[in-house]
Amino acid sequence: MTLLARDGACLVRRTGQRDIALAPAAPCRFLRANGQVQQHGYPDRGIDAVVLVIGSPASAAQKAEFGIAASEDCGTIAHGLTLRGTTITAAARPLRGGMFCVDKGRDEKDFYAAAHEA
Repeated sequence: MTLLARDGACLVRRTGQRDIALAPAAPCRFLRANGQVQQHGYPDRGIDAVVLVIGSPASAAQKAEFGIAASEDCGTIAHGLTLRGTTITAAARPLRGGMFCVDKGRDEKDFYAAAHEA
């Protein structure tokens, strides 16, 4: 699975599938925790993993509102991707209304919300 930017938009690509357009504006990154892509699985829903893609870069002023250093890599939109076997599905609605910092990780509830939107 690869993240791409095309005409200011974020897309995800997986071999054998069509590109999937995501809500955040480029550049986009996978959410990480402890240096690894953060993911959660939901076997009861047949979901191997949910990952979050962070984009729509936050301005220094937006970061300051949340008490986050201007140097942090943060965005204002996160879009969940659900992996079932070799199939990727984007959540119907992205997560908005917060600050999503690439290397800070997120609470499992955000992954749960994305899993139940797919």
